[in-house]
Amino acid sequence: MPKFLVEWNLPPELTRDKYDNNKKKSLDIYAQLPNCDWISTYLSDDMSKCYCLYEAESEEAVIEARDAVNAKIDKIVRVDELTETDYRE
Repeated sequence: MPKFLVEWNLPPELTRDKYDNNKKKSLDIYAQLPNCDWISTYLSDDMSKCYCLYEAESEEAVIEARDAVNAKIDKIVRVDELTETDYRE
């Protein structure tokens, strides 16, 4: 399934505690979405940005999932995951 990386510029008033509470609430919502799976999130140390990785049928499925959990998208790109093992013979 394709993977998508979402970048979101977090609002300055959003604290880590508020972010964590919102993410916990969103888990049940994500579980109900058949065409999009949230894989992981990376937060910048200063809480200015987050990057979320999804597996989804389409970019539209990711947009629908983000709408369902009230999370914005500043940028979305389809990505290929490459690891060290991809380059070892």
